[in-house]
Amino acid sequence: MYGVRKAPTPGELVGIDMFLYDIQDVGTRFYTFIWTLTYTIESLNKANVDLVVFDRPNPLGRKIEGCPLNFDSGLVGRLLTGQTFTIPQRYGLTVG
Repeated sequence: MYGVRKAPTPGELVGIDMFLYDIQDVGTRFYTFIWTLTYTIESLNKANVDLVVFDRPNPLGRKIEGCPLNFDSGLVGRLLTGQTFTIPQRYGLTVG
């Protein structure tokens, strides 16, 4: 789910009961994992597929740094219904 497609297609979700997200994140918004998860959540919701996030602590720790994102930049930040996901450059904690 990288490149042209940012989320699973409806056809790919046929017969799927549950989607597992098990990606260790390092807590910076420049990695595409968190944004791909937002697109995937939208697709799963439309297809009525459950989502389980294996949520592990950030290996870089809890520190939060940087200014919040205020624009849509595709896979390193995005807008949703006119609002940004106001995530700082280093968001700490976990993806969940």
